Amino acid sequence: MRTTFRSPRAAAVLTVGGAALLSVPWSAAAGSETVQMRDFAFSMPALQVAVGDTVTWTNEDKALHDATTTQAPVKFASPYLKTGESWSYTFTAPGVYSYVCSLHPKMVASITAIGSAPTPTPAPVAKATAKPAARPKPTPTPAAKAAPKPSPTPKPTPTPTAKAKAPKAVAAAPAAPVVTPQATATPAAVPVSASNELDLTPAVEVGGAVVTLVVLGLLGYGLLAGRRAV
Repeated sequence: MRTTFRSPRAAAVLTVGGAALLSVPWSAAAGSETVQMRDFAFSMPALQVAVGDTVTWTNEDKALHDATTTQAPVKFASPYLKTGESWSYTFTAPGVYSYVCSLHPKMVASITAIGSAPTPTPAPVAKATAKPAARPKPTPTPAAKAAPKPSPTPKPTPTPTAKAKAPKAVAAAPAAPVVTPQATATPAAVPVSASNELDLTPAVEVGGAVVTLVVLGLLGYGLLAGRRAV
């Protein structure tokens, strides 16, 4: 069936619309590639991928291998892979990625990522809900501490002063009265005649004895009175 456009305006619109559709770049879906580590070599020494593609390395040797970049826009390094283990990496930036096995430096390869880096979609910023400010707790006013009462000053204990005892006055012993022996009058000599001569010897002896007794008595009295006074 043949379609005929009678109106030149309609034909022009269709022509412009088709050209516009052809000029719009179509984005291919992200792909994936696999690189084997076999016989101490990478199965694809030179590989070209698009930005967003994922490359998976699988170790098929008995020895350990890894994939570590030596020069790249974005560096990567896989862990050591045992036999049968795999590791994947997604390329997010264009450029040439040169890499080796760090355990076997002779194993070298490169991957070229073409295209532009996808523009990251900004994540919605969550608005922080302002929390009500907590009311400050009232600070308790510290109670004034009562001033400590001064301890009473101990009164000095008077030291008893030894009273000096006045020595008792020793009464002086009364002086012994000095007894002056009274002279006895010597009787005048009576002239005695030869015929009438008296014998006076006994009378003299008696008088001397009396005087001696009187003197001794006075001396004894004085001594006795002195002892009583002491």
